Amino acid sequence: MGTVIDDILPLTGKLSITCVKANDIPKKQLMGKQDPYCILDFGGQKKKTKVKKDGDRNPEWNETLEFDLKDCDDRDIQIKVMNEMFGPLDAECAVVKVPIYSLLGGETETWIPLYKKSSHEDECGKILFKTTFEGAGGLPPAPTSSRYGIVSAVYGTAKVRTDVRGLLERKVAGGALRFESKRDLSSFFGFDPLNNHIIGKVLNLTYMKAGQVKAVTVPERHEDTVVELEEKSLGSVSKPAPALALVDTDVKAEVVAEPAAVVQKTTETIEEVIVEEKAD
Repeated sequence: MGTVIDDILPLTGKLSITCVKANDIPKKQLMGKQDPYCILDFGGQKKKTKVKKDGDRNPEWNETLEFDLKDCDDRDIQIKVMNEMFGPLDAECAVVKVPIYSLLGGETETWIPLYKKSSHEDECGKILFKTTFEGAGGLPPAPTSSRYGIVSAVYGTAKVRTDVRGLLERKVAGGALRFESKRDLSSFFGFDPLNNHIIGKVLNLTYMKAGQVKAVTVPERHEDTVVELEEKSLGSVSKPAPALALVDTDVKAEVVAEPAAVVQKTTETIEEVIVEEKAD
């Protein structure tokens, strides 16, 4: 069994990202309406949309940008919303850098938060994408039947999250998942859901054991944690439910209950565990 890093394979294929629209971007000119456009930087390729004349703070582009990838090891995509100016330099309205996997989670549309600077400190609007990828590589796909009863595994913040069920299936050893305090979750998974953020980044894990639905929340920086799982015969676990949403808080993320259809088949209650954050 390889490491988690080894399990994230280079991307080879055609990546198509539709920049649908942005909402509430900052105003960067004193008079008149802004003329925004979007720049995407990934895999050594920089693409940009057409300028949306008078798009102002809520531009709509509905333009698809395509990336031809070959053995691409990049894991983060940089997104910028710019305003076309009369002078030689255009103004940067908002920016964000997120894992490409957060756009490849199978959802038809994905909203991503925007920030004033690359430090991701001050949120300032959001941008909507539609993404398709035809090719190979990236995160291991989530199995249709989990060998260890994993129902949902989502890593990230409330607004930027990635389905990591496939990765966790490969990380089980001796019937358990082990999260060592010396390794932050970003090191464990091999990518960072939002650079420069510690608070609010968590793993929300839901799994079946002994006929019960159990939920565990592991923060980015955590104490030594062992999650004991129950190995099942192949085909005995139904297709996993959609990934759980995360709730962003200042200290810990809360566990959101699994959909009722899953709970009713097992038990009326969910056993919840929130792992303590690692002390600095």
